[in-house]
Amino acid sequence: MTDNPQTEYQTEEPQREITTWCGECRGWQAHTLTKLGEGRAVLKCQHCHAETHSGDDSQDQPRLF
Repeated sequence: MTDNPQTEYQTEEPQREITTWCGECRGWQAHTLTKLGEGRAVLKCQHCHAETHSGDDSQDQPRLF
């Protein structure tokens, strides 16, 4: 049995909690970061529920990762 070097392992969870600045609340809040794939993600404030989308060409927002 040989190891296949091209096998991909998912090492990161698709969703996690982080603390970051919320532009709606104007303060540091807990957010849920959900990875959508292809460099896109949704960041949702757990306080005001505002959502920030990354990787969307129609909006001028930075990529989160």
